[in-house]
Amino acid sequence: MSTITTYQNKRNPHKFIQVKRYARGEYWFRQFIKTETDRGTIINYMGTRRNSGAFHKNGIRSMRQVLTEDYAIV
Repeated sequence: MSTITTYQNKRNPHKFIQVKRYARGEYWFRQFIKTETDRGTIINYMGTRRNSGAFHKNGIRSMRQVLTEDYAIV
């Protein structure tokens, strides 16, 4: 079982981070840029091969400071 929380950057409204928390206490994240165009929504995942949108494992301690200072929950 996991929960996904989405955060939006306060300075750049197109930049997002999704944090996936598993019941066993692991945290995984992925960053992406979301842009609305006349052709539809474009999502560009950062830091993944072939723009696959894979999650990366990280500790919440290292992410907590960045999330609280630069991001707000959507």
